[in-house]
Amino acid sequence: LASQTNDRAKASEIEHATKQVLKERMDDDPEYYQSLALRLEEIIQKCQQKWEELVQQLLLFRDGMEQEKTKQNEDLGLSEIEGPFYRSLMAEITKASGDDTLDEETHQKVLDLTKELVTEFQEATQIVGFFDKWDEVTRIKKQIKRSIIDQPFGDKALVDAVTERFMDLGKRHFR
Repeated sequence: LASQTNDRAKASEIEHATKQVLKERMDDDPEYYQSLALRLEEIIQKCQQKWEELVQQLLLFRDGMEQEKTKQNEDLGLSEIEGPFYRSLMAEITKASGDDTLDEETHQKVLDLTKELVTEFQEATQIVGFFDKWDEVTRIKKQIKRSIIDQPFGDKALVDAVTERFMDLGKRHFR
């Protein structure tokens, strides 16, 4: 960055580096990093042709990415590992219900369910080669299904979507 002489080149360098970081981390927490990618595009559009302002906005954005995620997790009482599972579960619930807001009781159930399922995953993946053992994978998928169906917001479509997303996240975080 220091080698760049003008703001346009600096902005371009920061933008490309930030996009690369988002791309590399997308599978770790898809909902969070997708929201950041959208926000990055908004910043770029808002500051079009205002290179000095764009450099400043991009630096602020880049420097705050991880702190914001940590703060979100802490505000919800979630660990670094639970956060991505929670955001994925919330995204699927809001998509299935067509409503972006949940009442406090339902939201608490989502938090509790997230913690429960992540704990199940942590325990299950202590088995050596867990993801290569179809019977163990099937067991955890059934546990996810049962746990979701037992919730007031649980339905078949939600079960399938959440199970797939949780399995993908599990492979990223517990391998």
